[in-house]
Amino acid sequence: MSPSLIQRLAHARRAYAALESFARRRARFLEALDLDALAKDDSRMLEAETDRLMLTLAEAWLFVDHIEQQIAEAREDGEKHAVSIGPDIEQPQTTPADAER
Repeated sequence: MSPSLIQRLAHARRAYAALESFARRRARFLEALDLDALAKDDSRMLEAETDRLMLTLAEAWLFVDHIEQQIAEAREDGEKHAVSIGPDIEQPQTTPADAER
């Protein structure tokens, strides 16, 4: 059974929070370093890794936002979505027209 959208959202938010926490700790660590004392290659590598981390953070936030949009659409559309939203959302009821099909 695949995870519900609510479970996926909770997991994505936890992953984003952990990544954001790592980025903050890393930034504090880099602030304490004497970057001028590093070799140029090391300095460039740190810059590239910082850029990659910021891109990963942005992509993670977009993923969280995407799941939130899916949940909102599923709530709006109700019967149109056949995905598992989660236990806190009513599942669509069959209508008499559906029973006749």
